[in-house]
Amino acid sequence: MARPKSFDPDVALHQAMNVFWRNGYVGTPMPQLTKAMGIHPGNLYTNFGNKENLFFRSLLLYQKGQRIRMVNHIKNSTDDPLTCIKSLIQNIVLQAKEDSDCKGCFTVNTFLEINHHTDRVKEKVVSYFSEMKTTFLNLILQAQKYGQISVYREADGLTAMIVNALVGIHVMLRHPQTVDQSELMLSELLENLR
Repeated sequence: MARPKSFDPDVALHQAMNVFWRNGYVGTPMPQLTKAMGIHPGNLYTNFGNKENLFFRSLLLYQKGQRIRMVNHIKNSTDDPLTCIKSLIQNIVLQAKEDSDCKGCFTVNTFLEINHHTDRVKEKVVSYFSEMKTTFLNLILQAQKYGQISVYREADGLTAMIVNALVGIHVMLRHPQTVDQSELMLSELLENLR
């Protein structure tokens, strides 16, 4: 008869996600990972496969949480499309700013070390950014329909500007000394949405 698990796999996965989010894949040694998860190395391999598979599952968990936040923000918004775009951007940045560990965005961090990852991790990073672009593009098109953003502004270009600015802001927020620059970047981004 198999012994019952002495740990909660969901809790362990959340712990792993936080360690990978803070340190990245390359910067996370196995002893640090198993210690944070509260498990023995054998349990990691038995329950999660290997380090790469655990990283992949951690990334999926993070992205799922972010998707839920974005969808809920849009679904629960009573604002007009332009105000919804601005508040969504502000909420994304605020979430990163409130993180006392200055971890930034797990997906952006993964993108920054993309050469160390397998194809399936790379695909998840690219698809996440693609989903983000689609979300903002749909909101921009709605704002153009309501005359809040000029129809002469290229919707794809505005979308790219938003997503790229958010990536840059997340990178800057990882370093407390660049918070002021990220604030300026956010202010300029919001001002350019007309």
